[in-house]
Amino acid sequence: MEVVICAAPSNNAASMAALFKRQGCTVRFTEDPADVSAASFLVVPGVGEFGSAAEWFSGPRYDAVVRRLKDPSKPTLCVCIGLQLLLDSSEEAEGKGFGIIPGRVKGFPQGVRVPQQGWNLVQPVGQCMYAQSAGHAFFSNSFYVPAIPAGWGGALALHGVSFVGCLERGRILACQFHPEISGSWASGIIRRWLTPVVPVRAAPMVKHSGLARRVIACLDCHEGKVVKGTKFQNLRDCGDPAALAKMYEQGGVDELTILDISATHEGRANALETIRAVRAVFSLPITVGGGVRSVADAEALLQAGADKVGVNSAAVKRPELITELAKALGRQCVVLAIDARKAEPGSDVDYDVVVRGGRDKTGKDAARWAAEGVRLGAGEILLTCWDRDGTGEGYDCELTGSVVKAVGDIPVIASGGCKTPHHMVEAFDVGAEAALAASIFHDGVLSIPDVKRVIAEAGVELRSSTGPKMVEDTSVFTVVTEVKLKNGVLPAGGDLEELVKKYARVGEVLLADNEVLDAGKTTLKRLIDRYRCQVQLGHLEVGDATAWLNAGATQVVVAADNLQALSELPRDRLVCELTAHFADGKWTAFGAPICDSIKAVSAVAGTVLVRFAHNTHDFEECCRIARTAASVDVKLIVSGCIQRAQDVAAIDGLGVTSLLDDEVLATVGLCGAVSAPLHSDRVDGMWPTVVCDETGKALGLAYSSQRSLQHAIEHGVGAYESRNRGLWVKGLTSGNTQELLAVRVDCDRDAIQFRVRSQGPFCHRNIDGCFNPSSGLRALEQTVRSRIESAPQGSYTAKLLTKEGLLSAKLVEEAQELADAKDPQHVAEEAADLLYFAMVRMQQAGVGIEDVERVLDKRALKVTRRPGSAKVALPGDKVKLVRKRITDVKQRRCAVSEKAMDAAREILAQVQAGGEEALVRIATKLGDIQEGQPVVLDRDAMKAAWESLAEADRAVLERSAARIKRFAQAQKAGLEKMSIPIEVGKAGHDVKSVEIAGCYAPGGRYPLPSTVLMTAVPAKVAGCKDVWVATPHPSPLMLGAAFVAGADHVLAVGGAQAIAALAYGAGPVPAVDVIVGPGNQYVTAAKQLVSGLVKIDMLAGPSELLVLADPKQNPSLVAADLLAQAEHDVQAAPILVTFGDKADCETFVAAVEDQLEQQLCALPTEDVARVAVRDNGQVFFCATEDEAVQVTDLFAPEHLEVLVKEGSDRVANKLQHYGGLFVGELCAEVLGDYAAGPNHTLPTGGTARSVGGLSVFTFLRVRTWMQSRPEMRAGDGHMVSDAAALADLEGLKAHAASARLRLPQSNGHAFSPEARA
Repeated sequence: MEVVICAAPSNNAASMAALFKRQGCTVRFTEDPADVSAASFLVVPGVGEFGSAAEWFSGPRYDAVVRRLKDPSKPTLCVCIGLQLLLDSSEEAEGKGFGIIPGRVKGFPQGVRVPQQGWNLVQPVGQCMYAQSAGHAFFSNSFYVPAIPAGWGGALALHGVSFVGCLERGRILACQFHPEISGSWASGIIRRWLTPVVPVRAAPMVKHSGLARRVIACLDCHEGKVVKGTKFQNLRDCGDPAALAKMYEQGGVDELTILDISATHEGRANALETIRAVRAVFSLPITVGGGVRSVADAEALLQAGADKVGVNSAAVKRPELITELAKALGRQCVVLAIDARKAEPGSDVDYDVVVRGGRDKTGKDAARWAAEGVRLGAGEILLTCWDRDGTGEGYDCELTGSVVKAVGDIPVIASGGCKTPHHMVEAFDVGAEAALAASIFHDGVLSIPDVKRVIAEAGVELRSSTGPKMVEDTSVFTVVTEVKLKNGVLPAGGDLEELVKKYARVGEVLLADNEVLDAGKTTLKRLIDRYRCQVQLGHLEVGDATAWLNAGATQVVVAADNLQALSELPRDRLVCELTAHFADGKWTAFGAPICDSIKAVSAVAGTVLVRFAHNTHDFEECCRIARTAASVDVKLIVSGCIQRAQDVAAIDGLGVTSLLDDEVLATVGLCGAVSAPLHSDRVDGMWPTVVCDETGKALGLAYSSQRSLQHAIEHGVGAYESRNRGLWVKGLTSGNTQELLAVRVDCDRDAIQFRVRSQGPFCHRNIDGCFNPSSGLRALEQTVRSRIESAPQGSYTAKLLTKEGLLSAKLVEEAQELADAKDPQHVAEEAADLLYFAMVRMQQAGVGIEDVERVLDKRALKVTRRPGSAKVALPGDKVKLVRKRITDVKQRRCAVSEKAMDAAREILAQVQAGGEEALVRIATKLGDIQEGQPVVLDRDAMKAAWESLAEADRAVLERSAARIKRFAQAQKAGLEKMSIPIEVGKAGHDVKSVEIAGCYAPGGRYPLPSTVLMTAVPAKVAGCKDVWVATPHPSPLMLGAAFVAGADHVLAVGGAQAIAALAYGAGPVPAVDVIVGPGNQYVTAAKQLVSGLVKIDMLAGPSELLVLADPKQNPSLVAADLLAQAEHDVQAAPILVTFGDKADCETFVAAVEDQLEQQLCALPTEDVARVAVRDNGQVFFCATEDEAVQVTDLFAPEHLEVLVKEGSDRVANKLQHYGGLFVGELCAEVLGDYAAGPNHTLPTGGTARSVGGLSVFTFLRVRTWMQSRPEMRAGDGHMVSDAAALADLEGLKAHAASARLRLPQSNGHAFSPEARA
């Protein structure tokens, strides 16, 4: 077949011709409008700029192309500028486009690398005939088409923004990338354009970051052969250029550079025959350098098959050559090659540019020359370190990094010295866009696939020659229907159950009810138990959300300001709702651009529901947010952009689900929405329909039309389109009816699945299915059911059903035999026996397989699991404390991770710089407050919360606060001011509180009102004038505790952002003098980071309890105390130290472990406590009491209990290091947590060796002072003279002079005669 290529001015003519010759086509170039109209296959190429291309296509040629493009049946290929010419105009230059697609070509935004030069991932959308799968293609463009227009198919790519990679309609194919140099993936697209195939639906878009880094093979050529040496000396023959190029392409190289290394030195042109031979077999980009001194030289190389030309020595000699080449060929074709070597010490340059094969130094600095070259028009820098070339020592990353910084967005190719893939990774790390190597490939040191595998494992995104790894397409639902309720009732009335049942046939149902109360909850729970439903119920606490998910909701939909509070729930079960508003030319949500908001919530929510506040047909925005969602592994649901069935199809093509509300359903219809993405290759347009039973087993094949599908969905029956009978409702005459349970479409959207419940056989042969008779469990179910219905008297089945206890006994017997079976065959046989008896019991109760499967499916939706404990003791199943020795004690245990430090550091910086605005933004984003809620609450708000509490709760808080206050007052009384006489008067100290205190109280898994009391009460007793309590989304109980503690303000913010506000100040929040209170890792990290600016109490890590007990203690009591600590969190450390006779200790510890197991099985917080005991529980066996004390002091625990029958005071007096000490059976650690008065905020991680717990002293300052009296003389005694003498000894003469002026003998002289001399 003949391909006609428009002979428009372009630099890719040779590459384009080679592309089609490799496909077996003949190629002809033309300027004749008649050829344009008559060609069987026409190519509209384009390299350069929009204006000049549009000018060439003016007049008759313009008319001929436009007429052709208006007929989608005529095979036409538009490339690069050719695609952009399909639109009306371009921001690049004046000129008239073909006007086939309304709109204007845009320029990439500021901050995005221009031109886009390299490999990018192209991802098809919806149904595509040509671009049937994602793949990397080579782009070279600065302008782009934003979105796939209506009526067209195509693919998208990403370069700062989402843009069109290719378009297709009928036999028209338009590519923004260059198919002629995009390898086998693009060759496949062209092959399908030449010989059309059936369209397929694209797979979902995958995550990627835009341009891929490149691995380039270099062919240094001399006299038609590839050669290699060291610094271009001692050259050796490495083979034929064309043969190596072909091998490298098959291996997956991204690009080829051919350097004629002697052309410049010998003063001749490049060897064009070598370029032609390589281009004939190589379908990727080729850069050619060597001997280029003029535009004519460069054009000759391009005509021979090069895509880019490199200039080096000639450009150094005559820099304006770069500008001439850029003007004539376009910046994208011009590569400035720079050879550089480290300059001699004392030189004016860091790296000297060398020319003529490294023979001559130029005195130019490499980085400055690269920047100058870019200014003159170079589109790429090929940077070779002459010192490293051929040495295998790796790229000179110092040189590469400096040039990358100098040239900004222009790509830099690192060259010279590569021997390993890790050298390439190092170059990429300093900013190189590509890495070039030669000898490691020529000599077979490494294969290209191995090199790219190692680089990819280092996290560098590369082009894959096999295409990207596709994600699993789970988008079986094209739509989700929304039902809006008020307390479980349809506002307009109607049968809610029937409506949800109908909607559930085609997908999930979103039940939205922001006014739900108890009666409505009962209705909703009944619905989600029967159908697949999401729920949206306003602001949810984590417990409520968990309860709804456990009840069977597939997902909960929450607003962004509620999201962080639910972060501990599974990500795939949370849907974040974002309402998008259009203002100032862009869509925003939650105070940020919509795409940024999607990224922000993606860590917590696996699905995002975007509701466009104004009905829109902005498909470009839909493309953009679809790509953003794919890049952060988020599923997307949209509403507010659907007005027609075609909109549903377009959205489905993006891999996005449409949300159908009442308004959409009224215009599009339920069936219209479901069928919109469907297509058929049949002449009659019907869709193959696979009919399955409740379990998914195929019964037969039927066909559906629009009317039969609508009838089936509307009436819930098996309705099909029959070639003989037209609309056919199964069972109307035979009685073998079907209830339609579900309709699903397949991944290619060209077939349907009906799942039905049959009232008789499906097949006309009076059997269940048209394919094979039932087998396995389904056959067993049918057999057991028939035997139960007609069991002969005396048969085994009849005995099982009538003899009391027989079926129960057989179930137990077979279960035990299954448990005891060893080899696989035996296990299978015993499992079959058990399943038989289980099936008898199921059928006896009227339970079918589908009922069991429904229960299993519902259980799979639970987010909290049963503990899995056996009702009988299992061997080896109970918890055991890990046996430890004294050498195992870690004296210092880190409280925070580096990850937490980095996150806290970022938040602190934002709040310090942005103040209140940043605090509110972060707090809202992380779910501390909802949008518009106040950040600071005053005493009135606290009082209102206090008065809302139950009387019993208020009483507990008041009594606890009184005990804490009493203890703090007694502590304060123990620290008095004092003074003593000194030679010049007197000296002493006084005790004064800080003015402003910040008290942090956690609000996470279990909000802690006790911590509010333990921090705020001592602060008020100390005398602080202004006490701030910081706690996220405070409950009435927390606010009530703050009120009774005497707090002045509540900061309704948590995490590192609260610490930042307290440390730096933020709007109404002042910078405090001290920050106290425990928190998670991020709170602790933030406290550590601000500790040089503001006083803190301590750095609290995971909680600890060490029980020092002799074997005479009650094991039940010891176990209970250990579990009281273990339930805090999975990192809590419960530790037992015992001493005495070894046998007695072993017996005692075994009894404690038995009690731990028994109490865990009955503990509601078992899931946390068991993990803490299992992972962190320890026991130390000590021979003597003194050894036990030594172990305890080494550990320096947060909480220390001493349980010794005889001599507990003696043991307690020996102990030196602990946060809080609890001596005797009645002094349980839990009393210190809540009721006694001493503080529960104590040092962890071994820091009790150096710091005490939080107390009234934390808020006090001991200030020293001195005061002289007139009657005292400085000469009385030695104090003043000693001060002067010590200052002299330290060489601080001004200090000494200051003291001597106070001596009577100074005579007013600050310095002694000796000092002045």
